[in-house]
Amino acid sequence: MKTDELNDQLFDLAGDMLNDDLLLSYRLKGFSMFPTLIPDDIGFIEKCSPEEFKIGDILVFKSNELLIGHRLIEIYFEKGVKTFITKGDKCYVKDQPFSSDALLGRMTSFKRGKRIKKMNTPVKRLQQFIALNVSKQIIPFYDLGLRLKQKYNSIRTGYHSMKN
Repeated sequence: MKTDELNDQLFDLAGDMLNDDLLLSYRLKGFSMFPTLIPDDIGFIEKCSPEEFKIGDILVFKSNELLIGHRLIEIYFEKGVKTFITKGDKCYVKDQPFSSDALLGRMTSFKRGKRIKKMNTPVKRLQQFIALNVSKQIIPFYDLGLRLKQKYNSIRTGYHSMKN
């Protein structure tokens, strides 16, 4: 079986699970949603109709055989079809528009370490406001924070290896 076929079947299975009112979870990769979400967070997705989505929601959708979780920044109609545009919080460029056929659901919460965090807390709403209104200005600070964290981890690892 080809990878594309397997991915399509997994996407269909995930959709079926959500249609049966089951909660779906998946492990996140990459830093496109930093600092809201980070690699190894586990996102929890619920099924909802496209009419329920609001600007600022984190939608999970299929793009190029991958599941993407990015923030909804625009909704419009094109030739009578509801079309969505998303963008990662730490991305300068918007994602390609897509229709509800590519949608899996909306992320409602996530697990980081042993704690489950809801997407509607004051901190997450502040991150949503920043992502929707000043993301281009703040992304360089996110990049700096990530570089400093990587440098710190590198130094800490080197120190511990010298100590042992």
